[in-house]
Amino acid sequence: MSRTLTVALALALFSCSGTSSGSDGGAPPRSWLAGSGGTLASSADGTLFHTRAQVTRADLYALVCVGERDGWAAGASGTLLRTEDGGASWAAAPTGVTTALRAVAFGDAAHGLAVGDGGVILRSTDGGASWRPIAAPTHVTLRAVAFSGARGFAWAVGDGGAILRSTDGGASFVAALGAPPINLRAVRFAEDGLRGYVVGDAGAVLRSTDGGASWSLARTAPRALDGLSVTPDGTRIVAVGARGLVWRSTDSGSTFAAGDGATLHDLAAIGFSDDASAIGWAVGAQGTLLRTDDAGAHFHALAAPTTADLTAIEDF
Repeated sequence: MSRTLTVALALALFSCSGTSSGSDGGAPPRSWLAGSGGTLASSADGTLFHTRAQVTRADLYALVCVGERDGWAAGASGTLLRTEDGGASWAAAPTGVTTALRAVAFGDAAHGLAVGDGGVILRSTDGGASWRPIAAPTHVTLRAVAFSGARGFAWAVGDGGAILRSTDGGASFVAALGAPPINLRAVRFAEDGLRGYVVGDAGAVLRSTDGGASWSLARTAPRALDGLSVTPDGTRIVAVGARGLVWRSTDSGSTFAAGDGATLHDLAAIGFSDDASAIGWAVGAQGTLLRTDDAGAHFHALAAPTTADLTAIEDF
């Protein structure tokens, strides 16, 4: 996969079940996109997306929803935006850093983590009202973060095979074992906090069954992988990557097979609906925006609100 996507325009998608209305035909926006230059867009039906008022000019790399009304967007220059009304309005949150924040996750309404360049890890214990830096055992770029609220486990992954693990709700991190020295780009865990997956360059798919303490190579994909989704029960894994690759398992990672990505563009991220688990979206280069209605077996193209490269999406 072309690594130019890592510096190209970014998009993320999440659902907060907001109560606002607008250009979505009067219906409350449920799905939101964010992108380069502070781009925000929303959809009431997961099919038609409309741009919204700009809040920042910073590139936005990730979005996460916390409950039905609270959401966060992370981006360049230490940017962290928050909504408390389902996306109707957004405001900047102080982070104290100027480095890019590439991922954000919450374990519950109070505990959140944001990670980014230079090994930066920020932690909040007050619902995002304040953030403080956490010492990390690495200085490489961290590209993804996941949080298990039930167990208090958290994980961050990044360049050079970096996999970090926390067992105290993100208060401290140690390096995990078993990752090859390649760039890792996404991490997801099942709801039990024990079974997890990481994907990255060279088509690597890593699997853990002990809460991320150790990792082993699962089934290598034909091409590089950038995006990842894992169902709460851990049975379905869908990853996306170079030249429209969809790499999919429905048996907890025992076997994988290629799905129909419906594009030759690089795909960067994949996410599925909480309300209808067979419905999902994938995004990628040159404004590629795809939808699946059969759990990732097949995709079809949607009209995107931009022609920019789209590089991040949050499961919802």
